Amino acid sequence: MRDWKDNRQKFAESGAKVIDVLRKTTTLDIPLAMSSLATSVPSPDCWEKCLEQLSQSFEPQFGGFGLAPKFPQPVNFNFLFHVYARDTNSEAGKKALDMCTHTLKMMAKGGIHDHVAQGFARYSTDERWHVPHFEKMCYDQAQLAVAYCTAYLATGDEFYADIVRDILQYVGRDLGDKELVAIVGLRDRKEVDLKVNEWLVRISEEVGKDGEMKKEEELGGS
Repeated sequence: MRDWKDNRQKFAESGAKVIDVLRKTTTLDIPLAMSSLATSVPSPDCWEKCLEQLSQSFEPQFGGFGLAPKFPQPVNFNFLFHVYARDTNSEAGKKALDMCTHTLKMMAKGGIHDHVAQGFARYSTDERWHVPHFEKMCYDQAQLAVAYCTAYLATGDEFYADIVRDILQYVGRDLGDKELVAIVGLRDRKEVDLKVNEWLVRISEEVGKDGEMKKEEELGGS
């Protein structure tokens, strides 16, 4: 925070350079881009090709797509659930649903799912979802909660609803902060900056106190 306060102009200039590079490397030919926007939505051939590619990379024994390390890849579930919703009785729809539900079930039963403290790790280091990478991200919990919700709506199986509760319990208990939620609701930017700074200072002080207490305990202090 001190670096930002003392060198704000330097950081702003650096950020502007990064944005400029990104803009130059991602800018499309304007006439081409406009013509693309004017065209109709992708034909069924597009999603059929996507379904074919996911089917080919699907691992039928333990679920998931590709080999180890295995990532949940929630965007794949989003797409496959949409395929199922288009026609729930079609072969393609049933296949899409099966890939989702099998993968979600195997993940929930595996080590990527924290059976003690709830929530999911970022990925599994093996093909069986057995050995997790010990890091749990908030955005993964959010996307997986949606996937398990959708699986429950599609199947009515309480197993998936239980996993949703599991994820939300973990997020609410370990990743939530009532004070920070209140900050997000503020509209005035200066007030937000002030409150965030106060919140960061408080958290830092708490972490510091915990560290000092642990150090004293290790040294035999009271």
